[in-house]
Amino acid sequence: HPCHRQGDAAFELSSQRHIERRAHAARLSVAFLTRDADHRIGPKDKAMSHLLAYLTVLISFGIFEAIWLSQMAIALYRPILGDMMIEQVRIIPAAVFYLSFPIGLVVFAVMPALRDESVWAAFGSGMLLGALCYATYDLTNYATLKTWTLQVTLIDIAYGAIVSATCSSLAYWVVQAYAAR
Repeated sequence: HPCHRQGDAAFELSSQRHIERRAHAARLSVAFLTRDADHRIGPKDKAMSHLLAYLTVLISFGIFEAIWLSQMAIALYRPILGDMMIEQVRIIPAAVFYLSFPIGLVVFAVMPALRDESVWAAFGSGMLLGALCYATYDLTNYATLKTWTLQVTLIDIAYGAIVSATCSSLAYWVVQAYAAR
C-alpha cells in the first residue's frame, strides 16, 4: 500500500537522523576524552578536566564530611566507641584518606561517566564505590569490635554511598560545564 511506503520512508529517515546524531555525539565524546587528530580538545583540556573533577570531589566531599562528622561524631560514634575515640584527629592518616579517596571516585566513577555521557553512570558508580569503601571499614569494625553496632554499620555505609554518588555527580556536571564552554 502506498501510505505504508511513505510511513516506512519517514520512519527510515527519522531513524537515520537519530543514528547520525548519536554518531556525532559519540565522536565528540571520543574527541573530548582521547584528543583525536583534529585537536578539538587538547591535552591541557584533558588535564584540566581531570583536575576539575578531582578538586570538585575533594572540596564537596570535604564539606560533606566536615558536616557529617561534626554532627554525627557525638550523636552516633561517641556512644558506641566511648573512650576509644581520640580527642584530636591524627592529621596524616586523615589527609592520606581525604586526598586519595577523591582519586578513586574520579577514576572509577566520574571519568567513565564522562566517556558514557551519563550523570547516572557517575551517580551509580560513585554510589557503588562509596558503599564498598565504607563497607570495608564498617563491616570490619562490626566483625571485630564489641561495641560496634549493626545500626552504625548500616547508617555509615548508606552515608558513604550517598555522599560518594553526590560528589561524583557534582564533578561530572562541573567537567561537562567546562567542556561546553
